[in-house]
Amino acid sequence: MKNQRGFLTLDAAITLGAYLLIGTLFLGTLIPTLSSYQDSVAISQHVETLTQAAKTAYKHDTLTRRCLSSTRQVSIAGLLRDKQLKAGDYQQYTVSFSFMHHPYPVPKHVKVTVTFANTHDKNRVSRYLDYQAETDTSLTFITPINPPLYGFEYLDPATGCYQ
Repeated sequence: MKNQRGFLTLDAAITLGAYLLIGTLFLGTLIPTLSSYQDSVAISQHVETLTQAAKTAYKHDTLTRRCLSSTRQVSIAGLLRDKQLKAGDYQQYTVSFSFMHHPYPVPKHVKVTVTFANTHDKNRVSRYLDYQAETDTSLTFITPINPPLYGFEYLDPATGCYQ
């Protein structure tokens, strides 16, 4: 029998080509998914950072004024100015309080809204995020502010300030 040359090389080339084709198709679908997931993790971390900074600002305001009641709104510029937040890329974010007004105004929730350039960008990352409200180009994350569970015996019920 004669030795056949080239058959093994052709078989290996076909197999390698098939693996490269399958790998390219697999990576072509995996990379955009991983990119979307990575963007959603970054958004989630920014939302958590902004929420914690807003809660800290309210606690600081409560300690300095000795009042639970507050109508003071929070903003990213104010958090940066008061050094409650480190400098970063917060252009697409807004942060605010929602208030409960019975019997005196008290922040009840921190609302962080992320605004996207278009609906496609929002839809690309929204499936990985746990948001409470959405519009065409924004997602809103709402986190409750838990009031302190102590010291209510020293609280003036009419004003919300400590005596």
